[in-house]
Amino acid sequence: MNPEEMLTKVGRVLSPHQVITSDLCSACEVDGKRPAIVARPQDAGEVGELLALCSHEGWGVIPWGSGTQIGIGNIPRRYDAALDLGALDEIVDYDAANLTLTAGAGCTLRSLQELVEGKRQLLPLDPPAAERATLGGVVAANAFGPSRLRYGAARDIVLGLQVALTSGEVIDVGGKTVKNVAGYDLTKAFVGSYGTLGVITRVTCRLFPMPPERRWVLVGFDRAGDAFDFVQKVLDSVLLPTSLDLVQGRVVPNRSDVSLWGIISLEGTHEVIQRQYRDLGTMAGGAHARHVEQLADEEPEGQQVRRLVQDMPAVSPEPLVVRLYVPISAVGSLWSAVQHLEAEGQASLNLLARPGLGVLYLMAQARDAHLSTIASTLQALAGEMGGHAIIERIPPEHKVHLDVWGTPRSDWPLMQALKARFDPAGILSPGRFIGRL
Repeated sequence: MNPEEMLTKVGRVLSPHQVITSDLCSACEVDGKRPAIVARPQDAGEVGELLALCSHEGWGVIPWGSGTQIGIGNIPRRYDAALDLGALDEIVDYDAANLTLTAGAGCTLRSLQELVEGKRQLLPLDPPAAERATLGGVVAANAFGPSRLRYGAARDIVLGLQVALTSGEVIDVGGKTVKNVAGYDLTKAFVGSYGTLGVITRVTCRLFPMPPERRWVLVGFDRAGDAFDFVQKVLDSVLLPTSLDLVQGRVVPNRSDVSLWGIISLEGTHEVIQRQYRDLGTMAGGAHARHVEQLADEEPEGQQVRRLVQDMPAVSPEPLVVRLYVPISAVGSLWSAVQHLEAEGQASLNLLARPGLGVLYLMAQARDAHLSTIASTLQALAGEMGGHAIIERIPPEHKVHLDVWGTPRSDWPLMQALKARFDPAGILSPGRFIGRL
């Protein structure tokens, strides 16, 4: 589509200053494909009108927040317009008394968290690159970080959404209370749909009281078997850690003598945290840990550890990043199985496991010709263990030959039906989702 021709038609909906058709479009490139225009609607109504136009014209559209999750997905089948939602950054309703917040999709997580922290409240979304992430993008990707163990992912925190559809209609799903749901919960259908069903324009979230204190516990191990014995003891105990991660790689600041770390965050009063720390120390000793210490969250080293477990998949330089899901009981076996890639000289690995969630991130450096083979091997391995694997990062040329989401699961017909219902023309992120939907 000729950009000037598109600009003329988009001019029926948006003002000229809301549309970019120059080289600045390169900032919204996806897997080597660049849109003809970048549109910047100012409100949900304009988003709906623009989507209706694109649906009528058959233009492929990809919604944009800050782009922190945009690399996840297959190569777009068509990409004519990027939909920049940065102007939708209004705080619609902050009900501190009832622990709810409604805000525009373009609001950054950081700005919202700073707002509620003033009332000693918490919006516990901590996905990779949270400093830049927008609320809409995090929700569209159902993104999560280490604190999902305690608070859940975006799908668990979102109470309601405003969504613009390709028909031009703007709908509200869910509400301000958990009980405001009858029949099929459409909120959960849009959360994690990666912008393939509709464009999220507003989000209502639940908030939590801010804990009095947070501390990090570092437990160093020589052997993975010992580390997973420790993890199992923690998961079987009465302790309630906010997060529990295992990290392989000499990545913990100022502690290069250990390359396998258990990293646990604890929240609560000082007395409660210290009691849990003593219990963790006893468990660590029984699992032959080499090193046990705690760090305050506000200390520089505590902040470094927080950024490490939160951002590692996003900031790692490796060309291949894979997120694997298996039953919780199989994470240790999966960890051992992927080590063969390094032992056999196929790749150099860094690993981040969230055992309590059944999640393992693998970051691999390997010869370019081997990346597709390794990615396919990991998807097959996860499937054999009753799970699946998502290729979060791989050079675009490899995406031609593999579906980064893996083989569609049993709910695939339902996903197809939802896509046909909400985006019959197939213009939203075309080809990017599961089964190249």
